[in-house]
Amino acid sequence: MITILQLTALNDRDEILLITTSDDGTKRFLHVDRVSPLLEPLDPQSFRHKKLLYGGLNNTIDINIKPHVIFNSIGDPDRCSKMLQRVTNIAEKNNFPYINHPAMVPNVKAERLYALSEGIEGLKTPKCVRLRPDSASSLVDTAAEHGITPPYIVKEVGCDPDRKNSYLMEEDAETTALDRFAFDGRAYDVIKYHDYRSKDGLYRKQRFFVIGETIYPGHLIISEKWKVVNDDEAHLGLEKQLKKLKKEEKHFLKRYQTRQFPALLELKQRLGLDFFAVDCHLTDDEQLLLFSVDCEAHYFERLKEDGYYNDKQIHTYNRAVETMIMTKLQQWRDSKSV
Repeated sequence: MITILQLTALNDRDEILLITTSDDGTKRFLHVDRVSPLLEPLDPQSFRHKKLLYGGLNNTIDINIKPHVIFNSIGDPDRCSKMLQRVTNIAEKNNFPYINHPAMVPNVKAERLYALSEGIEGLKTPKCVRLRPDSASSLVDTAAEHGITPPYIVKEVGCDPDRKNSYLMEEDAETTALDRFAFDGRAYDVIKYHDYRSKDGLYRKQRFFVIGETIYPGHLIISEKWKVVNDDEAHLGLEKQLKKLKKEEKHFLKRYQTRQFPALLELKQRLGLDFFAVDCHLTDDEQLLLFSVDCEAHYFERLKEDGYYNDKQIHTYNRAVETMIMTKLQQWRDSKSV
């Protein structure tokens, strides 16, 4: 029996949501934002796992189990920076193999991702700079000093992902368009925008999962808008051609089920992570325009409608997670026997 300790944490505001009633009106429970469910489908005859929630006061936490592997699911370095630093300090003092070591998670910040991915053949990452401007004009001028001119995306760092916290600054936009943001010391990522519309005028955003040493197709979402979030929002206005587009989105899983991208495996090595999702756009010649890397993403997210993944595909993902864990454990054991 392999014991896995899963680390999770509250965000930097130490917020936790109390759901006062369930759908049937009888239960009360706590909800911690984005706790990864990746370990839930593991074979219970071979694996057991417990969750450890970090947050609040920096008190010592006694763990009553000795895990074989620690699965770090604290994956947002901007919203959970305090707890991520805390578990990093703890990790430096213990001797366990980690899935997504907490010291490596900050590599997915947009500015660092741009630097780390530079020079990878077949991969293009938009330039990004993180700023703390005191005014809209200061943001524009400082971005220009870093070689980033419109069009670019301005994105508030570390705020709730459900908030509309980004804006596409067009070439002909007035600086006052940025007055929608608060310039009070908070940080903003300024990211060079690349128009990734296909020949039919639609935007196609692909997701791939990197699980251990293997790449799996996550999903394809097609939209009329550049900011693609989920099916419900993306498909608005596309009702007349929706049947055809859904067929294309579904075919993506079959088309790329065995395709490996050396660029993503090289990116994995540079990031130092074991599991993550890549949101990108595949050009006509199958070059990858990288948008983001997400350590908290998973294939149970409700970004696609029910039925998008079949049972065989879900089984493949689950077995890949098991293989990743066992490979990590074996590599750690081998390193100790040398």
